Amino acid sequence: MSNAIKTVLSVLFLAGLVYGAFLYFVRPAEFRRLRGRLLILGYIYVASVLIGAVMQLMGWR
Repeated sequence: MSNAIKTVLSVLFLAGLVYGAFLYFVRPAEFRRLRGRLLILGYIYVASVLIGAVMQLMGWR
């Protein structure tokens, strides 16, 4: 991944964490409703980081 994509993913991940924390403390009912979607976004971010690391180790990028 290029540095720009990495930066965008990091910013989106941090924004998601802040939003999730806001919902957890301020609106717990809405957090419970959206928790599955937030987890999926987290899993997608982690998977993209791992795929990028493997690609870099294999010399594909």
